[in-house]
Amino acid sequence: MAKAEVRQRERICKQCNQTFSYAVGKGNDRSHCSDACREAYKRARVRPKSEWPVCSTEGCIRHVRALSSKQCNTCYKAEAKRRAGVCQVHKCGKPATRVGHGLCEKHYKRVRRVGSFDLTPRVELMVHGGYRIIKDVEHPLAQQNGWLGEHRAVAYEKYGPGPHPCHWCGTVHDWPDLVVDHLNEQKADNRPENLVAACNPCNRMRGGMIPFIKRMLPERLSEFIATFEHMRAEPAVSKEWHDSDAQSQERRAR
Repeated sequence: MAKAEVRQRERICKQCNQTFSYAVGKGNDRSHCSDACREAYKRARVRPKSEWPVCSTEGCIRHVRALSSKQCNTCYKAEAKRRAGVCQVHKCGKPATRVGHGLCEKHYKRVRRVGSFDLTPRVELMVHGGYRIIKDVEHPLAQQNGWLGEHRAVAYEKYGPGPHPCHWCGTVHDWPDLVVDHLNEQKADNRPENLVAACNPCNRMRGGMIPFIKRMLPERLSEFIATFEHMRAEPAVSKEWHDSDAQSQERRAR
């Protein structure tokens, strides 16, 4: 079998402007007749160090090396990010480096790959610490990655946007400060009638009290209830305790 004829291509060298020819092959496109011309061409496109000007950005003292720019590389990238704006995908916040599409690099590649901004949909529920979590990017209570507890989604649908009073003490809080209590202490039982909105102090106190009640002797339960009935006869003390607890939380948050 005869060998295929090797095709020749003619070009004009970008450095010496001389015509040269070379064999056409995959990945063998050439713009210079020799390695010396290629290196000379590269050196000619870069300013000598003695001629490097200062970046044109106000307050920047870095030098500009390339002939085609008046800004240093750092300022050029910062200016490009400012012009690009923010990715249009909900809750993304990354620079829209794909300016024509208004997308960051991650979401641009994702929409090219799967045809959507979202990841491949997952139909099953994941379990985290005994709680069932679901994926809902558009939900007001969703985290940055789009996941939220199923019990919080059910309680939000039950109660609405808020604010709402705590089921146990009546103090008013708004989402996302409200926590959701399971009345029967079954974390996977997310029926609306089993979920109540509560404040964080009541949630912590109730969670710490339940193991103690479970350990209690049956004949001591009535005594325990009578003690709390006596404490409820002093509402001023209870209110003062709740206010001091809320103030301590504010100090920790600051």
